[in-house]
Amino acid sequence: MAKQQHEPNKIHAAVEAVVEKRQPKAAVAREAGVSVGVLSGWIQKYQGLAPEDIAAHQQATADTRYIRVMRQLFERHLKKSATSFEWQRREVDEIARELGFAALKNIGDAIYSIRHAREELPDEIRRLAPRGKHWLLLPNGKGSYKFVLGTANIIEPDFRPAIKIPDATPQIVGRYALGDEQAVLARVRYNRLIDIFLAITSSALQSHFRTTVAAFKKSQIETDELYVAVDLNGAQYIVPVQAKGADENVGAVQAIQDVYCCREKFPGLVCRAVAAKTVEVEKAPDGGDIHTIAMMELAIANDFDVWIPRQERYQLVPASMITRAELETYRRTAASQLSAPRRKNR
Repeated sequence: MAKQQHEPNKIHAAVEAVVEKRQPKAAVAREAGVSVGVLSGWIQKYQGLAPEDIAAHQQATADTRYIRVMRQLFERHLKKSATSFEWQRREVDEIARELGFAALKNIGDAIYSIRHAREELPDEIRRLAPRGKHWLLLPNGKGSYKFVLGTANIIEPDFRPAIKIPDATPQIVGRYALGDEQAVLARVRYNRLIDIFLAITSSALQSHFRTTVAAFKKSQIETDELYVAVDLNGAQYIVPVQAKGADENVGAVQAIQDVYCCREKFPGLVCRAVAAKTVEVEKAPDGGDIHTIAMMELAIANDFDVWIPRQERYQLVPASMITRAELETYRRTAASQLSAPRRKNR
């Protein structure tokens, strides 16, 4: 059974609603009856394509060879009640030959897409996981990979009211920034969202931090950006940041890699992994863009279960767009947190 195909007209309408009409992605996804992750995948694949071009693309990719090879890979390695298994990249070509297929030329792209949450595994493979679990693809040394079970593959931020922050992004940066991870990182940095979100004082340490990690048999991993920080008690932190644009998914695998990396490379610091994702872009009265960024702290339990201890949404707006009523609400919230505890009756 092949992965579900959606009507090209439906896909085109949903992509146009987000990209051209600037409608909220969550609302468009609900209307289309799909997840935000699926909608993000449509935008990434089909933006700018007419319905007939989308149909042609679907026909070209409706190839069950990949599904059959991956299913055979699982049958070869997956033992009853097993929660993980290792495999070699060369096995894909071996299995393809056994099944009488030509070599799968794009298997490298498929592995990369699954590992970095750009694509989900086919439904036939996902159903092999226990209820409430997903197969995650981790690096495991040169030419080697490891499937493990975790509670999520793609991490979705919850919907919640956004907190308005005066946008401190330099105008020239905002004007020329693209919609990719670097633009998100720039807005996080200029608006000190790490400090605001985690209540620590941080400094950017390094972008595109590449290193090998022993936990993954010396596989090379890359972290989007690293911050170091200190809190009011003097504790010091290492904060790996995973940044995603509006059309990209927050991946559990990258969070796992970031945490394991920081535990190994910075053992004396407290690791607090963060994902920053643009969830909405609106037009300001002056014609500029207003970006809403979801900030999620990501933690790991049971080796590979990624969960969210806390999250917020911050809307970067001109200071004039924060009303007196909103400022009063923020003031009252702060005052309630600072109020002195009542004395007990003696």
